[in-house]
Amino acid sequence: MHGFFIPGFPKLMRFQDHHDKILKKLSPRLKKHLDRNEIFASLYTLKWFFQCFLDRTPFPLTLRIWDIYILEGERVLTCMAFTTLRIHKHELKKMDMDGIVRFLQEKLAQNFGFDDDLVIEQLKINMGELKRSGLDLPPAAGPEETPKLPFGLKVKPTFAQETGLRSPVAVKSSEGDKKKKSFRGSKRK
Repeated sequence: MHGFFIPGFPKLMRFQDHHDKILKKLSPRLKKHLDRNEIFASLYTLKWFFQCFLDRTPFPLTLRIWDIYILEGERVLTCMAFTTLRIHKHELKKMDMDGIVRFLQEKLAQNFGFDDDLVIEQLKINMGELKRSGLDLPPAAGPEETPKLPFGLKVKPTFAQETGLRSPVAVKSSEGDKKKKSFRGSKRK
């Protein structure tokens, strides 16, 4: 999950681009409807991918998604995003922008509209379809996504990094250096 939470969110961008690619290829009409209503992946997948659907699906369903995440890995994120849109596509196509946003960000968390077993079965079917299409995983991560330090090692930030200010010691010494230089310079004259 490291690449989701570093500056620039490179993993989030990669997963959102992959989600768009899946929709374009496997649900082009729904993708066009979402685009026409200016509903872009960045609007609804942010919490889906950052939190693995926490607060965006009913909690019992979220726990099952997390179990599958542990078993299958990251592929479940884009597949569950696709599954969510696919099983609700008929409803979504009838909605305007406000309705879609409200539906994806609020209503689904309260009532997903389908039995959890049915959702998981559809997720399994979609995972197979995505695998056959070569779309089950996003492109490989770039070097900007990989951690720069070994797991568990934390480097304490400097005073300047924490506060955005220069260190008081550095300020005093630089002022002292200026005085020394000006004093030395005046002796030589």
